[in-house]
Amino acid sequence: MAGLLKGIRIIDLTRLQSGPYCTMALGDLGAEVIKIENPRGGDLIRWYPPLGKSESGYFLALNRNKKSIKLDIWTDSGREVFKRLVDSADIVIEQYRPGVLKKIGLDYQQLQERNPRIIMASISAYGQTGPYSSLPAHDINLQAISGILKGVGRKNSEPVISGVPIADMAASLWTAFALLAALWEREHSGQGQYIDVSIQEAALSFQTLAAGELFTNNYFAERCNEPLIGVSAWYNVYPTADQGYLAIGLLEFKFWSSFCKAIECEEFVENQFGPPEVQEKMIQKIESLTIQKSLQEWMDILQPLNICVTPVNNLEEALKNQQIEFRQMVQEVNHPVEGVIKLLGIPVKFSRTPVKIQMPPPLFGQHTEEILMELGYNISSLERFKCMGVI
Repeated sequence: MAGLLKGIRIIDLTRLQSGPYCTMALGDLGAEVIKIENPRGGDLIRWYPPLGKSESGYFLALNRNKKSIKLDIWTDSGREVFKRLVDSADIVIEQYRPGVLKKIGLDYQQLQERNPRIIMASISAYGQTGPYSSLPAHDINLQAISGILKGVGRKNSEPVISGVPIADMAASLWTAFALLAALWEREHSGQGQYIDVSIQEAALSFQTLAAGELFTNNYFAERCNEPLIGVSAWYNVYPTADQGYLAIGLLEFKFWSSFCKAIECEEFVENQFGPPEVQEKMIQKIESLTIQKSLQEWMDILQPLNICVTPVNNLEEALKNQQIEFRQMVQEVNHPVEGVIKLLGIPVKFSRTPVKIQMPPPLFGQHTEEILMELGYNISSLERFKCMGVI
């Protein structure tokens, strides 16, 4: 593989969303990612609908640029293979419950004795320590406990579950960030280290602005009771005649002024930051106007003003956006079973070292023999491992 992380080998023991997304991103940057899958079933998301010819659309979306090997780390032979992999690796990422790998001799303390340069990241719901560390949770639970879920939705309504797994994605980004920092530090110290990632804390980190208000004024906004989350006329979503929605973010006075003039409500200009009752009256008036024209008609009127206004797209519409097309955020790759598949592209562009999708998502155990023979095992060893169920 080529790329910024060429020569970096990552062992991926993760599943579901946060870990696989993190390792996919590092693979985009050129790292070699070896995905460890149990011979009996593999990554559960492989078989989760929607299915193509045989592969899950979810699995395909999260596992490009990876090699897959079947390996049962719950067996003595499987653990020995894993340790040989660690000898040549730079990073191990795992997502088991805290303490699980320690029980089978594959925790950081034991791995770093073999390879002092190894960097290991553990992603768990609540972190490796503390009274909640052993508790299970999914994204919805971690959004809820971190305060995100209660802040999403319309005023006086029940919480609305986000359409994207915010907590898991937050953890994946923080993990990638931390791993790159640890790689950089290792260049100076020559030593690896252990990284403990809590998905709860990663989600909580997205509450930075709200926490700033709480720490400063001992106040936090209830749902839709904050200027940027639904209470302001100038930062809101409005319905259109064709059941579409128009999103406006007119924080700057010049944008708000242009908008008010365009909808022939110039009396609103000076009331941009008026009290809640004024905001409510303006919202009702704007809604009564936007509902009279289609979404495209409003875009034709407002977009030329060069103000912050966009349609509220569904995913299909978002992917057809001309800006997304221009920046090639939908890529096509050849998969050995599925044929040509589409994947989301890479959202960062490098001027000197362009990044690209290196490999299609792997078949179950596709690279097992290749990698084990690279580690020094011969054909007879592989056959013995197969008979034992190790690979």
